[in-house]
This record gives sequence, C-alpha cells and structure tokens, in this order.
Amino acid sequence: MIRPGPAIALLVLLAACAARAADDAPAPAPAPVRVAVTVPSGGWDLKIAEVHEVDDEIWVLTELHNRGGLAAQVITRLEATAPVVPPADRKVRTFVSGATWNWRDPDAGPVEFVDDLDAVRKKAKAAGGRLLHKAPEEPQARGVYIVMFRKDLFKDGVTADGKTLEKLARERVATVDGEVKAVLGIIHGVSAVLTPQAAERLRQLPEVAAVEQDGPVRRPQPVRPR
Repeated sequence: MIRPGPAIALLVLLAACAARAADDAPAPAPAPVRVAVTVPSGGWDLKIAEVHEVDDEIWVLTELHNRGGLAAQVITRLEATAPVVPPADRKVRTFVSGATWNWRDPDAGPVEFVDDLDAVRKKAKAAGGRLLHKAPEEPQARGVYIVMFRKDLFKDGVTADGKTLEKLARERVATVDGEVKAVLGIIHGVSAVLTPQAAERLRQLPEVAAVEQDGPVRRPQPVRPR
C-alpha cells in the first residue's frame, strides 16, 4: 500500500477546507430592483414609478423626464432603484417611457421603451397583477414655458381645419391642465404655465416643434485677453 507523502496530504486537507468554507459562505444578499438608462444629455431624470407582480414576472414601470432649459450635452447614464427585492425565480421586465431619441443603449439590458405607461398599467391590471411599490407623489412646480408649433401647420394664419394659432394652442395646452398666458405669433408659439410633466407631454404631440422653459436671457461677458 502506497501512503501519500506529507505534501500531498497537506494539499488534500487545504482543498477540503476551501470546499467547506465555500459551502459555509453566506449567499449573496438579494438585490433590489434597479434600472439604468443612458440619455443624450444631463437634463434628464429617471424614476421608478411603480413595480407590479404579474403572474411569474415583476414589471418595473419607469419614467424619463426632461427638465427642459439648458443642460450639458453629454451622454449620461442614469440609475434608479426601488425598495422591492424580486424573488430569484421571477423574470424582471422593465418598461421605460419618455425617451425622445431612436438609439438604444446596448448595455441597458432588457429594457422595453414604450410611449405610455398607462397601457402597461392596464395590461398588468387585466392580468390580475399586484402592485408592490408606487413612488410617492411629488409636488409639481409650475413654470412658464414657450410652446412652439410647426410652421407648416398654418396657411394664411389657420390650420387645415380652420384653427388659428391661439385656438390650437389653447386646446392643446388645456389637455395637460396648463394655461396660455400670451400668444407669440412671430415664432408660431405661446407662453404657457405648465408643470414639467405637462411640458413633456406636449413635446410628444406631432403638432409641437419644441417646448422650452422660459427664463432670463443673460448677456455674455466679454473675455479679456491675458
């Protein structure tokens, strides 16, 4: 009978200890729901609005919001989390609304970009889904925005269905609970009081060319040569 030498016996003992340590190591803690999205500038916010349990899946409803105004034109990666830990055996589906660009982030994972989260909510409810998390309502600060309509909509001052700029603007602004303050005919737009969410909804309308938050225009300071 050949007995193993001391060195071999020591290696066997070390391997057994390592295997036992691996078995005794605590399992990694379950991670909460997390969403990451790449946006084209620093003027965007990301928020997980709701999390639903639908059959054997977890649906994460996420909102992108453009704050408007000036922002650094640098591609930025946003992250958001929710205090929900999905079971390991559940598939997580992430729905994101509010994106206004066509390119998609290849590193974002299985993210489904949608036009409207309400349609996703209706599907979850129809399937008997259970609401696991809902973000608290945030106070919506109202501000003055410039809403500009497409110039090609108007011929001789009216649209194809006979609406003036003012009538069209008041109708569209009213749909988002805004208030028109002044008509700016020279730029085919209006000045309106809106919430940031209302401004974002107007940006999605096909008749709207742009929506920008109004603010003071600052005169650039001259740079003195050194």
